[in-house]
Amino acid sequence: MAIFSKDFKMTKIESRVVIVTLLVIGLLSFFNLRNAEVLARDIQRKNDLKHVATALGEFFKKYGEYPQALDGKMVACGTPPDLKPCRWAADKIEGIMDLIPQDPLASSKEYSYLYFSNSREFQLFAHLERKQDEEYNESVAQRKLNCGRVECNFGVVNGNIPLDRELSVFKVNEATKSSLLNE
Repeated sequence: MAIFSKDFKMTKIESRVVIVTLLVIGLLSFFNLRNAEVLARDIQRKNDLKHVATALGEFFKKYGEYPQALDGKMVACGTPPDLKPCRWAADKIEGIMDLIPQDPLASSKEYSYLYFSNSREFQLFAHLERKQDEEYNESVAQRKLNCGRVECNFGVVNGNIPLDRELSVFKVNEATKSSLLNE
C-alpha cells in the first residue's frame, strides 16, 4: 500500500509515535542550536579580546605605554594629547584599530568588555557563557568584576601579568619590562 494513497490510514498509536518522534527531534535540534549559538558567542569574545590585545601592543610600540583606563574603557581615541575613552563598537584607535569590538550581546546591556591599565600593563576581561570552556578562569570570576551585568570570567593580559589581582598590586620586574619593550 502506498503512503500517499487514499486508502492509507494510521492508527492512533502510530500517529502519536510520529508526533512524539517529531517533538523529540525538534527539541534536540533547538537545544543543539542554542548550544551552538552560545559557543559561537564565546569564540567571538575570545577573538575580540585577542585582537584588542594585539592592537594595544601596537599602541605600546607607537606611544611607549598602554592606554590608561577610565570606567573600564581604553583612553585611546582621538589624537594625543587629547585622548578620550573609547566606546566599544563605536570608536577606533587611530592608525591601529578601525573599530573597537563589543560583546556579541552588548545590545542587551547585559554584557560588556572591561579594560584595566596602569600604562605598563593591561588586563582585558569578558564573560564566557559556558563554564565548561577550557579558557573559563575561576580566579577571574572570584574577583567579581562586572562585565556589564554579569561577572567576568575570562581575561587577556600582556606578558605574564596575573589575572587574579589588580594591576596596582602587581609590580613589574625588570625582566618583564625589558621583554615588553622588545616585543
